[in-house]
Order: sequence, then C-alpha cells, then structure tokens
Amino acid sequence: MHRFLFAALLTFAGAAALLAGARPASAQTYTCTCDRYCDIANGTATAGTVVRGVSRDRLRPEFGLTRAGASVRTGWRCEVAREPRISLPERLVQEATPFTLQITDAPLALHADGGSRPGAPGTLHPCPFRANHPNCQWILEASPTTPGAYYLRSLGGALYLHAHGGATRGANLTLHACPKNADHPNCQWLFEPSPSRQGAFYLRSKGGALYAHIQGGSSVGARGTLHPCPKSSDHPNCQWRLGMAVH
Repeated sequence: MHRFLFAALLTFAGAAALLAGARPASAQTYTCTCDRYCDIANGTATAGTVVRGVSRDRLRPEFGLTRAGASVRTGWRCEVAREPRISLPERLVQEATPFTLQITDAPLALHADGGSRPGAPGTLHPCPFRANHPNCQWILEASPTTPGAYYLRSLGGALYLHAHGGATRGANLTLHACPKNADHPNCQWLFEPSPSRQGAFYLRSKGGALYAHIQGGSSVGARGTLHPCPKSSDHPNCQWRLGMAVH
C-alpha cells in the first residue's frame, strides 16, 4: 500500500533542466510588445505595453502581423511565447507513480468528489494518506500531441481531469473519458513554475491562458474551476504542490 508524503518535492535550486520541446504551430501563442505609440483593435497602447498569450488568429486583426516579427504600420513586435516549464520526476510518467495535487495554503488535496465516476467534480478534501483513497490520487500521462502537456488520470478509473464544457473562465473541473485521439485541449495540462513559492506550480489548461484554481478559497469541499490566476497576484488557491507516493 502506498503512503503519501504531503510535501513540496519540486524545487528550482539544483533542479534538472526545464522540460523542453517546441509546441505545434497550431498551439503556439505570441507575446506582443508595443515599441512605440501603437494601434490596437478598438484603441491605442503606449510604448512598453506587453500583451501575452496572443493566438495566431489574433495577430493580423489586432496587431497587424501575419507571423512573428514587427509591424512598422502598427508599432507592434510579436514573438513566439517561450513559456517556462517545471521539471517533473521521471517516474511520474515512466512508472505511472501516483501522486496528489495539494493546494499551497491548506492541508487539502484535489479529489474526485463521490468517487472516480464520469462527471465527478474536483473538490478539496483532506485525503488522509493512511486511507489511500484512489479518488485522491492521480497518474500523469504525457500528451501524444503536445510536448510538455499532460493528462491527469484518476487512480480510481480510466477518467481524466478536464474543464467541463471547454477551457472557459469559470469552467468546472470534472472527470471525463478524454480519448487521446480526440486531442481535446481542455483535457490537457501544462505545469508552470510559481515565481513566488518555491516548489509550487500553476496548472494551466492547454486550451487557453486559464488555470486550475479553487473557487472562493481553500476550504473542504471547495470546487475546482478555471481562472486567469495572474502570477503577480500570488493567489495561493491557484498554486499546487505534488504529494509523491513512496513505497
């Protein structure tokens, strides 16, 4: 039987290199910087303004570009976003090692409320390690289409954490079948390091610039939803740590 150590196991000092791998062009986002007084859709921007997470279909109508580069006409310079990744222990994927997702400001972890069943909502629960609840534990599976992205499978069954209805603000986190050949972006997650809490990370939906967070703060039963989670705000209910299984 596994025992769980609820502690931050990911650190940045002395950690391995960040997960590498270019993102497919269809999934790329851009960072656009205003080099001078700039035109933008429905308004203007001043020099130094930075807009992150720009999708390719926004480049032409909003920034006057068809690809990465600079526009003399609009004053914008857009570059392919280079997003940070954290180093994850190799055995999480290679050995299908179970782990918990612990919120950073309470001794609570994300679990499938009521058991691992389709549609089960993701909520916070104490998840006592001696109880070894399968609906409190997750298995990491690498995305076959996007390097650096992962599926989070419930240990209790062949169901995955996903954003119900799509990667939209406020979407509830629930369990879903998530067939990999469908490549649903709201079933896949990217781990981004916290700039303010050592060993913590943000869990971003592949479907957009939205993150797994706990609605209303970290309390028992609070539900997980998608939220913008600006990193400069350092919201603890937007940040997670791994509880690794040890034998």
